[in-house]
Amino acid sequence: MIDQGRIFGKVSIIDILIIAAITLGLIWFFVIRHNDGNVIAPEDEMFIITYFSPSYPEFVTDYIAVGDSIEDFIRGGHIGTIIKLTVDQGYDVQPGSDGILVKSPKEGYEQIEIVSEILGRSSENGVIINGHAYLVGSYVTIRAGTGKLFIMLTGIQPKGGL
Repeated sequence: MIDQGRIFGKVSIIDILIIAAITLGLIWFFVIRHNDGNVIAPEDEMFIITYFSPSYPEFVTDYIAVGDSIEDFIRGGHIGTIIKLTVDQGYDVQPGSDGILVKSPKEGYEQIEIVSEILGRSSENGVIINGHAYLVGSYVTIRAGTGKLFIMLTGIQPKGGL
């Protein structure tokens, strides 16, 4: 008599379902979870990423230069190379005597804008670099040159889009 729970000798439908569930779990773990839940493009492309701070201690900006590598200080890994660096007088924004916000120079601080390039994968929310999502408006702790900065990511665009 033939056992109807068995398909190929000693393999049952339950065995196949268990293997399928384990396979789907592994796919979810390594693809979706490690990409911060973002759908990624199939190929890497070059991106231009801009960071900005209106006031950073001027002694830090002296240690950053074009050509320096940028690393994510918290997550680790290379996240770009500086291709343009703009340093200007730092400023503060405070209410004036009439209550209107006024931009005024901030002594000992400089405004800094870092433009970098990096190979990454496009996602619907930003760019995936080293398996981590980077989004416009988020603050990132980076090491650039021999300086460490807590700075806002203000722009992401494909290099071909410039």
